[in-house]
Amino acid sequence: MSGRRGTVRVRPRVRPVAAVVAVVALVVSSCGFFDEPEPPDPDRAAGAAVLLGLLDLLVVAEEPPRVGYSRDEFPHWHDISGSGCTARQDALLAQAQGLVQRDLVQPCVIVEGDWYSLFDGVTFSGAPAEIDVDHVVALAEAWDSGASGWTLERRRQFANDPLNLLVVTRRSNREKADLDAGDWKPPMADAWCVTASMVILTKLRYEMTVDAAERDGLDEMARTCERSDQRTVPGVPLPGTPEFLGTARAVLAERGLTLPDDG
Repeated sequence: MSGRRGTVRVRPRVRPVAAVVAVVALVVSSCGFFDEPEPPDPDRAAGAAVLLGLLDLLVVAEEPPRVGYSRDEFPHWHDISGSGCTARQDALLAQAQGLVQRDLVQPCVIVEGDWYSLFDGVTFSGAPAEIDVDHVVALAEAWDSGASGWTLERRRQFANDPLNLLVVTRRSNREKADLDAGDWKPPMADAWCVTASMVILTKLRYEMTVDAAERDGLDEMARTCERSDQRTVPGVPLPGTPEFLGTARAVLAERGLTLPDDG
């Protein structure tokens, strides 16, 4: 106590160094600052490598001015699978989350169901009339990339090919419009791998070109296939899976090509 009444000096309490270190270590550990990084998944890394190799097969060429395009040049929502359902109905059935309620008289008609929209990360529940089935390679983009010189039958095949169809919300479909990967990417980055995969496989199957900016955009998205956060939906294989390899082999076989590892 000092010479002045009522004044008390309190000596600071010193914690043992070991105890302080232990507390700091506990806090750091709980925050994950020094966690070991997650080891890369070899299947995902291999899937990314395959997809980048497929991207290298696409011809890079500048797009000509758009002349003569019309959606009517691409007859769509036809049955090309022989299922008895239209291509839109097939996509809705294949990509639904869980069971759907079908019309009792017309089994191709879905009354309601649940779908996950990869582009914007929205889960939609209800009547499918309120959602879209998007051509991931848009019809106008296909026209600019070589389809203007196709026969009407080949454009019909393309416009109904399940390889290029993805169930998405109307809003995200409108935002994407007819843009390619050089001008637009899904706002949800965990959809980049599947989006790049669908575009690359579709453009390979139909021998469409990509311009330089689009190729760069596809390259950026394809590299995310190494990451563990990449999402997909039922019926749409993720690179690195046997289903994706089967699809890639089928597309290449149509072109008289094989995967490098297949000899």
